[in-house]
Amino acid sequence: MHFRFFALLVVFLPSLLWGQNDLLRYKEEVFPSFTKTTNVLYSSNDPVPRYNILLYWFSGNKYKIVDDEAPSNLTTTSLRYNLYQPAGDTIQKRPAIVLCFGGGFVAGEKEYWSMNLLAEGLAKRGFVVAAIDYRLGMFISDSIYSARAVYRGVQDSYAAISHLRANATNLRIDPDRVFIGGHSAGAFIAIHNLYMDDDPTERPLGTYTYDDALNQGGLLATSEHPGFNGRANGGFALAGAIGNPSYINSGDIGIALFHSTDDPTVNIGYEVPFKEYENFGLELPKTHGSDLIEDRFQSLNIPYQYDRYTNRGHDVHENGTTALHADILPKISSWLMVNHLKPTTIPFEGGFEVCSSSPTAFYQAQNSGMYSHHWSVIGGTIISGQGSPLVEINWDTLATNHSLSYTPITYNHAAGDSLALDINVANSFSNTWASMTSGSWDEAGRWSKGRIPLGCDEVSFDANITIPQSVTIGENQQVVIKSLSLPENYEVIISSGATLQLKP
Repeated sequence: MHFRFFALLVVFLPSLLWGQNDLLRYKEEVFPSFTKTTNVLYSSNDPVPRYNILLYWFSGNKYKIVDDEAPSNLTTTSLRYNLYQPAGDTIQKRPAIVLCFGGGFVAGEKEYWSMNLLAEGLAKRGFVVAAIDYRLGMFISDSIYSARAVYRGVQDSYAAISHLRANATNLRIDPDRVFIGGHSAGAFIAIHNLYMDDDPTERPLGTYTYDDALNQGGLLATSEHPGFNGRANGGFALAGAIGNPSYINSGDIGIALFHSTDDPTVNIGYEVPFKEYENFGLELPKTHGSDLIEDRFQSLNIPYQYDRYTNRGHDVHENGTTALHADILPKISSWLMVNHLKPTTIPFEGGFEVCSSSPTAFYQAQNSGMYSHHWSVIGGTIISGQGSPLVEINWDTLATNHSLSYTPITYNHAAGDSLALDINVANSFSNTWASMTSGSWDEAGRWSKGRIPLGCDEVSFDANITIPQSVTIGENQQVVIKSLSLPENYEVIISSGATLQLKP
């Protein structure tokens, strides 16, 4: 028998619950449209810098640290997200993505055009996307103090993810499949959400009580649902970096990285962000770009994806000012699908050799813990069981080719790789007792075919074995075969109530 792994087979069956969407969901835009719910509240009364840091920087007082989050200068804000969902989607546990815009922690918004296109495209592929606000404001002329801006963003991502998990039932999302991604500053947030632990050894010094600024607290300090984990299950980073690669530990999950060697803002190696403005008084800490993140992944044998471009600049995902590069959405969705959603290939068993005189056979997937099971037949007809782990097939004896393929589908409606098996439909097969010792007729492993004889089998015994042997047909077993060749040194013992019939 011959196994074949191949790309997902598309068989559209409109009368069935599974179909084209389930076989291609998360890989292609299977939903023609999406819905968008704007400004959903996820956190409130969060401390935020009052001043305009850019104007303050250019005022010439760049080395004086203003109050930032000190009580005398404290203001608060509420944080919201736009929710993108596949239009007409009915499943109850959908993977979600928290999407973070870029802007150097001093500018940007969740409605930025390329964030909209990313959210819309991912929603059409079957994801639920929450494009979030996060707090802005960074003191860009103090390498210690500036870390507060990144930390605030990571706190806000924790608040957003814990909100989604707390409301998973109402939002119809899978709390165990919440991902994060972003561009530039948003990619910094995504990377640190996944790898920076909430402990003193990794928390930046400037996030504690620093000069007049208050202690920012832990990563869930601004969450309204602190009982729910705020770390994502995976993600992607467009032109991002990490404060320290040591945040990434053995056993961590990998992510999809997108970065260009000519990025002037966030270097792919070890450099300060906004290097081109260094002479204007910036004092930011050096960060470790995607090349060094890749080195860390490789040293720890963590699977990852890295698309390293040479001519896309900082906006690695944008093709001009109105469109995304064609490879971005497919690569993001494929990474999440393959590494977080797709089930492993599941084998099935059944009648891989079928007698023409009795062309009906049953097949059973070995793992029935799937949401659905898609079977596809060439040279036969499904009698019953489509969508279930057990299927009954009637093979067409006049067909030239016979094959059966099986695709498992998870409760996220993510389809695994299809496994195809050629089926041999014939008038007869040769099946020889291949054991050197006596045994029972129904011991499949003792036969040359690896199965007990079929009704069209020509059964024989190895005449070269001179040691007397017996093969016992157990009580009440009804055996039908096409022919039997029995050398003198063999005997077939037919137990009480059993029969052996020859039907040429």
